[in-house]
Amino acid sequence: LLRNGWTDMTLGQATIVTAYYRFESKHSNAEYDQWMNNLLSVTDPMIIFTSPDLVDQITGMRKHAVERTTIISAPLSESLM
Repeated sequence: LLRNGWTDMTLGQATIVTAYYRFESKHSNAEYDQWMNNLLSVTDPMIIFTSPDLVDQITGMRKHAVERTTIISAPLSESLM
């Protein structure tokens, strides 16, 4: 362990925070799914906010990095938008 509890593996690594919700848009759900699949394919640690109905889909997209992924399931209506 290094100072402040960091290990060599986590030192200098960024955590990506993102959200994925479905709502009316000019783009289709399929397009957004494709874009999210791209984003979620990275190996960086991620915190992902999503609706309960999309948790399984997001989990599947992050199966290569389960130990570096936190999924927060909450309806969009609970956000501070």
